[in-house]
Amino acid sequence: MLNPFKNISLLKGNSVAGLHLKYISEKEKFFDVVILKKQKTQINIYNTNTNIDSIAKISKQIGQIPACLSIEGKGILLKKIDSSEKNNNQQILDKFFPNAVEENFYIQKTEIDDEETFIAIARKSIIDSIIQELYSQNIWIIDLTFGPFNLNRIIPLFSGKYNEIILPETIINLNNDRIGNIEKKFTEGDYNYLIENERIDASILLPYASALKYYIFNVNNELVIKQIKNKKNEFKFKMFFKFYSKSILAGIFLILLINYLLFDGFDKKNKLLNDQYNKNEYLLNKIDKLSKEL
Repeated sequence: MLNPFKNISLLKGNSVAGLHLKYISEKEKFFDVVILKKQKTQINIYNTNTNIDSIAKISKQIGQIPACLSIEGKGILLKKIDSSEKNNNQQILDKFFPNAVEENFYIQKTEIDDEETFIAIARKSIIDSIIQELYSQNIWIIDLTFGPFNLNRIIPLFSGKYNEIILPETIINLNNDRIGNIEKKFTEGDYNYLIENERIDASILLPYASALKYYIFNVNNELVIKQIKNKKNEFKFKMFFKFYSKSILAGIFLILLINYLLFDGFDKKNKLLNDQYNKNEYLLNKIDKLSKEL
């Protein structure tokens, strides 16, 4: 349970899913899933699942809530480069894929320090296919990160100082609370990490980091993917309409209630005046009759 976040936007809703995809091939994908729920200023783990091999199962599990996705595996190259080279995408591509065309690749950059930067390179055809498959199952992907770099957002929240993070198939060395080196290696043993007062198992740490950043950070990566940007804006409008339509309906209801109370008050007063008028008319008629008899 986390409770340090007091400025959570009302438009973000009460639930978010973090997805981490281990991509092996077009027909072989495995997802780890974490669903977080917000209750006032607390964020709790609602549900988790690992090694899901069906996007339809994920859709059924998370429903129509926003999802933040991280991807690693085949087709995504993670490398270190000198930070002085990071501003030239074509130069980066030429270094690893000679004669590659920049328009065919997504490039993500994550600084290690002033001297080194991680770059992640992925073919657009593979990533776009994954995104469309998720969207076809009505999964609202609003953020995408290559590799484990969402961890950089939550490492400062760890209770205690760590030199490395050990995941089921990865060892991550830390440098000043940021990812400094990534080693792909099968690891044995059960590892977990204390964040605030909650222990997070290593097997769900990556999707947890993706989900958590939705609530406590601005979801703005240098990696810009048009489909995801559009979906994110669509979700914002959906939440805006949902939130403000309730406010508008509440306002209309209040106006109608005030009108009803005013009308009811005037109606009662009108009936009272009519009763008084009828009584006065009766007395006047009687006086008039008596006057004529005299």
